[in-house]
Amino acid sequence: MKSSISAAATLQIPSVKAIELKHALATVVIVGFFNAEYLRIARAIQGQGLLESLYGTFGISIIAWLAFAVAVNLALNAPSRPLSAFAGLVLGMSSLLILLPATALSSVGLTLLGLYCIVVRQEPAFRKIGYLVVALAASTLWSRLIFNFFSTYILRFDAILVATLVNTSHSGNLIQSWDGSTTFQVGAACSSFLNVSTAFLAWVTATAYYGARVTVRSIVFLALSCASIIAINTIRIGLIAAMPQHFDLLHGPIGANVVNLASSLAVLFLTIAGTRR
Repeated sequence: MKSSISAAATLQIPSVKAIELKHALATVVIVGFFNAEYLRIARAIQGQGLLESLYGTFGISIIAWLAFAVAVNLALNAPSRPLSAFAGLVLGMSSLLILLPATALSSVGLTLLGLYCIVVRQEPAFRKIGYLVVALAASTLWSRLIFNFFSTYILRFDAILVATLVNTSHSGNLIQSWDGSTTFQVGAACSSFLNVSTAFLAWVTATAYYGARVTVRSIVFLALSCASIIAINTIRIGLIAAMPQHFDLLHGPIGANVVNLASSLAVLFLTIAGTRR
């Protein structure tokens, strides 16, 4: 009896400080990112099947997947720090937002977590994580909200770019085919500006990963990355306007995947070239 009582007395309930901050951060980032992209992943699998959606990276940019992997890696390799009461409160609030049945709130939770790392934590390792997590949240929510708010003007400018490239007429976001046989509407999902945020995400990811400083040179390469995304997709839409008979090929999954791959490779090359020391 005495031995069992003494053994029970030695048992201790783990305190909040026994949990390391870096492990808690990594866990919340993993759950938050997948919850934020849950609907996109589910729709891709439901509409295309597992293998085809896997080939198309579930409709999520390769750059977003890389940024997510780097964020988790940086969190796991951050300095060992105990989870303070305030950090636990922030992570608890972030987790609550992430676990609520609304994917947009997951991005809000990630934003809160990232801002905590940037504003409250003074250590460079945690600030890098914060910038990257906020950039991830921007790619999953905030950039889309900004795009939707200005979509009328953005889609009109899309039409101007394509019409100028193909030398045809346009009205609003409508483009006439080169042979005049039909008229195309540039929708939000086809906009050349929709994925520009991935260039910023790649830039933040590379800057955090390589520990690079923000320089004029890196900003120039960031601008080139944005321009490459716009140019590649504008050429695709231009080909549709020039060859409407190949609409299904150019506008369908094959055309979309080719453009996404070409854009991602261009952005990765320009970003690494501009930030790597």
